[in-house]
Amino acid sequence: WRSWGTNQAREHLIESAENLQQTDLDPQERAKRIKALRNEWRNLSNVEPNQHKQWREFDRKITAAYEPSKQHFAEQARQRQEHLTQREAICTELERLALETDWSNVDWKAQQKQIAHLRQQWKDCGTVSHKEWETINTRFNAAMDGLETYIGAERTRNWEERTRLVTEAEALLQSANLFEATEVAKQLQTEWTITVPSRQGDEQRLWKQFRTPIDTLFERLKSERQTERTELQQNIDLKIAACEQLEALSTLSEE
Repeated sequence: WRSWGTNQAREHLIESAENLQQTDLDPQERAKRIKALRNEWRNLSNVEPNQHKQWREFDRKITAAYEPSKQHFAEQARQRQEHLTQREAICTELERLALETDWSNVDWKAQQKQIAHLRQQWKDCGTVSHKEWETINTRFNAAMDGLETYIGAERTRNWEERTRLVTEAEALLQSANLFEATEVAKQLQTEWTITVPSRQGDEQRLWKQFRTPIDTLFERLKSERQTERTELQQNIDLKIAACEQLEALSTLSEE
């Protein structure tokens, strides 16, 4: 009876394996069910030795049922390898930039644009295997750190240069010659160049510190010129009035 019952259970597993071939399932769920059926078959084998004919039929059908999942997992593995290759290429390009760039003469805008593009490519890359991720991610971070050594040095240099411009702009407020001070302010504006920006909040604060004294100078110059124009117009009006009075007196004399 035990042998008969075991054989019946095996026949049921064979039927279940055949049904799986005709069932549309998510590849993960399909693999999960197949694993469960194989475990059930293994448990039955511990109770009663396999019948070779039944085993061959079960193995053939369960293998066929697994084929869609097998193809799916193979495609996933292929994609993960492709993503790894893409990430390796990104790391290679970042490492090349660090080694081959003439850091004494850099187009910082173009350089940062290229690095930002590579960083975005890295973010857009798909997943890689867990076994490969730590190694490739460590390589990427090391490449970025290597570039940041140069970029950070330029960021500091550029910040210090623009801080100097702020100091010079503030000093112009003490100038006795307003016209000369505004001319110098115009020159300082042409020297204000951001190669590698700092944090947005810091940049806004520094720019405001720079613009405030310059705007004050231009407002003073504007006000002074307006005062000069007003005084000039008043002088003209006085002269016109004086001329009109002389003409009136001349007319009275003739009469």
